[in-house]
Amino acid sequence: MTAHHEPKPQQAAQTIASLRDALRAGNVQAVTQVTALVTGTQAPEVVQALALHAQERDGRALHDWARALLRAGDTQPLADVLARLVLGGQLQQPAPQRFNTATAPSTSHAPAAPYAPYTPAATLGYWAGVLQAALVSAAPDESARGKLVERLLAYAASLADATPAGRQWRMLNLDSNTARKMSPDTRLSNAMRPLAVKGIRANGEPDVETADESGPFSAFMGAARRVREGLERNAR
Repeated sequence: MTAHHEPKPQQAAQTIASLRDALRAGNVQAVTQVTALVTGTQAPEVVQALALHAQERDGRALHDWARALLRAGDTQPLADVLARLVLGGQLQQPAPQRFNTATAPSTSHAPAAPYAPYTPAATLGYWAGVLQAALVSAAPDESARGKLVERLLAYAASLADATPAGRQWRMLNLDSNTARKMSPDTRLSNAMRPLAVKGIRANGEPDVETADESGPFSAFMGAARRVREGLERNAR
């Protein structure tokens, strides 16, 4: 029996980039192929490789993949990528710790800037730009978009329940009373900014605060902005 080997992140990114035209056309086979490549434990490495790929710094291939899924009402693959970018491929890394991690520049990517040294935060920002643009493109109507976001976050929460780190993220970022009062678009944005408990209030409820530091947050916002601007340029 032949062993199954997953392609390396750079190989997966190259394959996804080669499917740009098919994804733009909504080709079902191309969408299925990308889903297999970008979801699962390898998601953080594949999305990072795409963010650093010369042809994919604007997120076009992932945008068109995500848009096709959203138009079909399939939010599960997108939720899988979101949860794994927040919590790591195995869903076991606390969200604040992962977001604030500074990593050494990778010799396998050239250039690594502007994603180093806050690679996890910047890669998550790249995905944020892709996902938010795809949602607007697939569902211009705010009500319809809100329903998609709710389903996406519900599935992300179900995935997160598999680990202690995931349950903490779900409790603070997805299921809190504060989060549920937000608009769907704001809930999605806040799902990607980790929260931490800084104490317990007099009424017994946890007192939470945003747990992202200035450097990682700048990397996150900068990556999201570059994707949005790149997608807008290509749409003209």
